[in-house]
Amino acid sequence: MPLQQQPERSLLISAPNHTNQIETVNFISESLPENYILVVKEHPTQGPPNRDWRKISDYKKMQKNSNVRLIHPSVAADTIIKKSKLVISVSGTITLESAFFNTPSITFVENDYPLLSSITHLKSQNKLSDTIKNCLEKKVNPTEVKKYFNILENNSFIFDLLSFQDNYLKHFFFDGNLLDVKFSESQMEEFLIKHKSTLELLANEFKKSLIRSS
Repeated sequence: MPLQQQPERSLLISAPNHTNQIETVNFISESLPENYILVVKEHPTQGPPNRDWRKISDYKKMQKNSNVRLIHPSVAADTIIKKSKLVISVSGTITLESAFFNTPSITFVENDYPLLSSITHLKSQNKLSDTIKNCLEKKVNPTEVKKYFNILENNSFIFDLLSFQDNYLKHFFFDGNLLDVKFSESQMEEFLIKHKSTLELLANEFKKSLIRSS
């Protein structure tokens, strides 16, 4: 199980019931079949300059579980996935990545990953133990993985999201240094005119997606 960066929208919004990852580790640890080890890896960007490392006491709490092993965040995720029988994540993309390494996985949030039969959405915490046992028997179907990414590619378009975010942070929020900012109608109009082509691209692609889904 990889720990996820905190604070972060992937937990706060997508999985508000699992923001306490220490409790989640304990919960998974207690649900494992006998003779299985839960490998827990810290997120590589949890520490400075992005965030602050968790309290040492948090790591010690996880280590109190006899079947939990902590892995240094510098260890590549794929190295661990290749040697794992199962990957469990609250809401991270590692469940999707695991399919490339023929490793089944469990996700706690509802997304489109379970289109792959090797990825299971845990619908009830009470069923985690049984879900783990069932998923350990699952196999990855390469055809499904290829089909899934074909769907993504067919419904995607080129858009420089990071550049767009950087532009509006500079225009409205003083390079992202401030959040509680008031801006005028003229400032908004200036931004819309300046980035008209980019916004029209988004609008047109959104219209296309509505037509495809109708």
